[in-house]
Amino acid sequence: MKARLVVMTLGLFALSGCGKALVGKWTYDKNSPDLKTAKTIIKNIEFADNGIYSAEIMQTDAKGMKTTAKSTGKYQFNGFQLKLSTKEDEKVWNAMVIMNRTLQLKREGDKLKLKRVE
Repeated sequence: MKARLVVMTLGLFALSGCGKALVGKWTYDKNSPDLKTAKTIIKNIEFADNGIYSAEIMQTDAKGMKTTAKSTGKYQFNGFQLKLSTKEDEKVWNAMVIMNRTLQLKREGDKLKLKRVE
């Protein structure tokens, strides 16, 4: 069953283009147990079909202080990795879109689950 799901998902990427699978608005799953240990939390993110994203991202520093900031830049998604690029930096996440409704992200110990809003 899992193998079929992977083959179907890869087939959808081939038909529609990997980046197109992300287009729309996503919000984080507030009930995810991984949020307690995450240093970076993408609270909301919107992917446009022109390769631009805008997001609200919460960071936790070494002292445990949390700050939330808006981020805008370019994104690239190849079906397995999501690259978010701004003028200041670039972050790469291992990424997987599941059934076009859930986006799972993993990076440096952070695990996030986002749900499609639109």
